[in-house]
Amino acid sequence: MVNLNLEKHRQKEIWLTEIEENMPLIDEEDNDPNDFQNVNYQDLIKYVQNLPTQYRQVFNLYVFEEYTHNEIAESLKISPGTSKSNLSRAREILRKELMKIKRRAE
Repeated sequence: MVNLNLEKHRQKEIWLTEIEENMPLIDEEDNDPNDFQNVNYQDLIKYVQNLPTQYRQVFNLYVFEEYTHNEIAESLKISPGTSKSNLSRAREILRKELMKIKRRAE
């Protein structure tokens, strides 16, 4: 299911800026969202694919499929709180990876 979702979005060429509109990956106090506009789709997909399975599933369902935490919880047989926690952890991992890219570019 996750791979089908990723393939669907690869074909649409979703860029990071489109994802940021739905879900900020960074703390706006510390970083300017424009700092990440040079991250290409392939890099983002690579980082999403490298997320731990439970984080990747929740991230994909929430961001790409626009499921609610209640729907994700029901689908994955977890609590809504676990869904929220997994999404938060996935965002943090992605934010750290994107910060590495930003530092290398500087």
